[in-house]
Amino acid sequence: MPNLPQCDEVHPLCGSCQRHKVSCNYARVGPSRSSESSASTSRAKTASSGATVPAKENPDARKRRMLELKLFYLYMTNTGWSVSMPSGGPLSERSREIWATEMPGFALKHDSLLHAIYCVTAMHLSKMEPLNVEALEACNTYFCLAIRTHRHEVTHLNKDNADAALLTASIIRVCALVILQDRELTQYTPPTEWLLITKEAGYVFVESYPYVKDDPSSLSREILENNQELTENGAVFTGKKPWDLEAAFRVKNPAWLAHLLERSQDHERDEPWNADIEEVYKKAMSFIGTTKSAVDAKKNSGDVLRLLVVFPILTQKLFIDLVSEQQPRALVLLAHYFALLVPYREIWWIGDIGRREIKGIESALPVGWHQYLDWPLEVVREGTVTELKNQPMLKSLNLGSKNP
Repeated sequence: MPNLPQCDEVHPLCGSCQRHKVSCNYARVGPSRSSESSASTSRAKTASSGATVPAKENPDARKRRMLELKLFYLYMTNTGWSVSMPSGGPLSERSREIWATEMPGFALKHDSLLHAIYCVTAMHLSKMEPLNVEALEACNTYFCLAIRTHRHEVTHLNKDNADAALLTASIIRVCALVILQDRELTQYTPPTEWLLITKEAGYVFVESYPYVKDDPSSLSREILENNQELTENGAVFTGKKPWDLEAAFRVKNPAWLAHLLERSQDHERDEPWNADIEEVYKKAMSFIGTTKSAVDAKKNSGDVLRLLVVFPILTQKLFIDLVSEQQPRALVLLAHYFALLVPYREIWWIGDIGRREIKGIESALPVGWHQYLDWPLEVVREGTVTELKNQPMLKSLNLGSKNP
């Protein structure tokens, strides 16, 4: 076998190949004299024009860029999986993949969604690193940016931004729940802002869905259609979409909550009351009864949690007004709702909301109404919904990364 010429790594054509008159595999096209002359002229013009290249990046710009890269990476590897609720349906994993791996790429084209992703991830980071001041500041910065850009997007809704609007609204709902965790409860005030923010997300669903329902490339459409365990025959919302404001609940008049509509005491007869108020209370009771029945039947924990998250969307604005006015009966019903959230306290974006809100409501209620808090307070003492004492509530939930 003949000796191969040894390359002396001179470019564009090595000396060994020139001597042996062979083709050089590492040849590189070098600049011609004319191109070298042109480059020199260009550099001279640039210098003469006074243009300069910064010696180094602005420290503040680099700090923000590195933070956003960190948040983006954390979302794709952890946060995205933790906020995408697994369900009992066959396409659950596909929905979670959309949340964690496809939404970030889509967000690069839509500032509202990108800011929402940064916000929820900064919130997650602040829970993992409570002393991380940068993460805490980022929570507020990106929440404000997400809300501002999202509202501008919604006021100019069209087929090009409807998909992003739907996805952004879904993340903002989660962010609004996180904010509840650390709010001041020394003198209890109802969580009206959370109710209204989530209610607004429901309006976005209603307005945006017509733009995406026939779009095969829509990520939000695919996610919604993958949640058939909530919307198809035999599910909670038979023949309804989960944001339908007139959704019919299966448990119309839950017997175990019937006492919450009694009006036999003097202080009960003095409260505001008419047919509309009675109806919104019945709807709230029906929601609680339906969700509780799903828990009793040991339905998938992710499906139950998804139903709980959309509660403000499903309830009527009048109920939110009654809560805001601190009407005792409305607060009692709200306490029953929060009791259903208590078992999910291990999920970082739920935390101790259930227990804190129930205790806060107890402190704000007139003494005569305390008798109606027996079940919520029992749940607080037990730490879980009574019927699930021996069943891990989070068994069907994969928290954090895809493969925790």
